[in-house]
Parts: sequence; structure tokens; C-alpha cells
Amino acid sequence: MIRLFITLCLVPLLSAQSLLPVKHRTWSARMDSAIQWKEPVSVSSSPLGYLYVSDAATHSITRITIQTGDVILQGGEGWDNGQFELPISIDASNGLNVYVADQQNHRIQVLDKDLHFLSLLSGAEETAEDGAFQWPGDVAISPLGDLYVIDGDRPRILRFDGQYRAVGSFGDRETGDGQLLQPRRLIWLPDNRMGVCDPSLGALVVYSAFGDPLGRWGEGVLSQPVAAAVWTGKGLFVLDGEKNAMFLFSFKGRVLAVMGPDLFPEGLLRHAVDIAVHGRQLYILNRESATLTAFELHQSGAPQGS
Repeated sequence: MIRLFITLCLVPLLSAQSLLPVKHRTWSARMDSAIQWKEPVSVSSSPLGYLYVSDAATHSITRITIQTGDVILQGGEGWDNGQFELPISIDASNGLNVYVADQQNHRIQVLDKDLHFLSLLSGAEETAEDGAFQWPGDVAISPLGDLYVIDGDRPRILRFDGQYRAVGSFGDRETGDGQLLQPRRLIWLPDNRMGVCDPSLGALVVYSAFGDPLGRWGEGVLSQPVAAAVWTGKGLFVLDGEKNAMFLFSFKGRVLAVMGPDLFPEGLLRHAVDIAVHGRQLYILNRESATLTAFELHQSGAPQGS
């Protein structure tokens, strides 16, 4: 039924931009002894050519050099700097630092690109200006250096400046297009906008950097958006956990293409928890199989109205 819906309703979109993912490589503990994943939960790509993966079972961060495949590992269960207790999410998008939502330690840890500890933001200590949090759900750094954190206790996004001082929150007070129900993932869009995947709303909620609501993408098309990744210069991929499909949006919020489950290995999208893009490669992280799979994106046609 899901496949029929996609076929009947979205075929006209595919003529604007047809995408074919070709499997390129897979990483897992079975294939590389340096990898220790058991329950990988988050992946982020760095413009410097690295992939970072956080694992909930081993409480560790893995860095993979894309070109050579070299692997380094950091972490382990604990409270000390550089140790983690459920590193639920990771952001390495600015290329300089790696930001980790260390959920059960109630903090954000900041590492350098080689996974050496630099600093931390403790949610328990940030009580001023409505900045406290107990269970960070995701973390993202803006191009201007502000830090954004999903507050797992409330459906809101916390904003901190470059000195990690709380400067505001949004998503829990607005009505209409700006109100969140279940924020899951944060993604930075061009023009200094933030997208928030909200599975309960079935949409990507878009804000300005200051938290002003700018609308919802994918209403009536998405069911459970659980992750998103920018394809530079092309658009935004959104992973739908219910439809087991990948949607490509223009940077104005229009659906350009859909890649359904038939284009991927069986079951890969069903248990996917996060995605990343680097160049023409799309990376899909599957928690159940504990794998990270890379696909080369082959494209015919060009985005229209982006």
C-alpha cells in the first residue's frame, strides 16, 4: 500500500529529477575490526572528509576517513571528559569541532576533529534564561557559531551563543506552524535557517536562526520524518521512518524526488535512524544491522524551482 501511494501520487515529481542510489560501500564491526558498533544512533559528515558515528551500546564515537577508510575511536561509558553515557546525537558539520549530545550525562561535549576533548555544556548548570536541560535529544552548530539543543523534557529547541550562554528557546510556546510536538533531528539549511524533523507532526518545521517560524515542509507527504541531510547545492534529503523512503526537497520546500524502499537493499530503510551526505554520496545508518552504507547518487535532469 505504501509503495502504491508513492507510485501513484509522486510519479510526476520523479520526472523533474530522477535519482538512482548505487551501493558503494558498507562499514560494520563484521567488516572492520576497528569498528565496535552495536547500536549506532547518529552519523554526521565533516567538510574535511570525515564521517562520525555515535554508538549507544558502546558509548563511543567513531571517526572514519572517507578517502582512506582509516578509523579512530573515542569514548567509552563514564562521566569523565571524553567519556559518554548514551551519545544520542552528533554534529560535525562545521569541520572544526564535533558536538555530542551526551544524553544520560545531561550535557553537550565538544571535541576537536580528532576526537580530543575541548569543553562541555552542562544542562544542569544552565539555569539562567530558561537554558536548563536534562536529556539533550540532538545538537547542531550554526554557521554563525550558535549552538542549538533539543530539550528532551519539553518539545522545544534551546539556543546558546558562542560562549554557551543561553539566549532563548522556541518551539514550545508558538501556535500554528511554529509549535513542536516531538522534535527529533536538527538540520541547518541555506540562508541561516533551521529545520526540525518532527515525526508527530509529519513535517519538517522550518525556523529562522532566532526561532521565528517560517513554515512546515512536507505536510500531507511525509509521515514520520526522522532524519535529514543537506545535499549541497541540490536540496535536502529527509528520511521517512514510516514510509521507508527518502524524499528530496528543494530549499524552498518543494518535493523534487522520492527514493522508495525498492531502490535500496531489503530492510535498510526500515531500521534506518540517521543519514548524512558528503559530495555525491548518501550515507544511511541502520541501527538494527549496525551498519553504515554509502550510496553514489546518480542524477538525471536538474532541480526545478529550487
